[in-house]
Amino acid sequence: MIKIKNWLYKKIIAPLIDQLKQGVSPEKLAASFAAGFLIGIFPLIGVSTGICLIAAYIFRLNHLAIQVANYTAYPLQFLLVIPFYRAGEMLFQQPPIPLDLMVIISEFKNHFLEAIKQYGMTGLRSVVVWGIIFPPVYFFIYFTCKKIFLFLSFKKSIVKKK
Repeated sequence: MIKIKNWLYKKIIAPLIDQLKQGVSPEKLAASFAAGFLIGIFPLIGVSTGICLIAAYIFRLNHLAIQVANYTAYPLQFLLVIPFYRAGEMLFQQPPIPLDLMVIISEFKNHFLEAIKQYGMTGLRSVVVWGIIFPPVYFFIYFTCKKIFLFLSFKKSIVKKK
């Protein structure tokens, strides 16, 4: 348990505290972390790092904080992919697609274009669900992190005053 705690501190907490020490505002850090965490659970696997880079550039977010949050959320991405798929199917009143690996392979072998369409639309519907939950969850994470980062920025033992 101590090893996990040390790893979490070293890989997640310490880099964020270092950003505060270097003068990044708690508000900017909270916005970056919230965006990175939510992008980290984006329901299409393999694109979150690129989306974080683009979002950080466009919205002038802290690149380190957004990627730390993205990688922190990464395990959740795998856990939430199927719930996002199913929520999209329910929202758009579509029958559930089979998620059995052998069925998927068979569908792609026998009806490639239809399988691309079917699974692509499921992915698109899951992105719509993600887009619906993004704003309220973003603000919850933002305001929670902002309070934490403000607290940390006022602790003289952690962050030097300029």
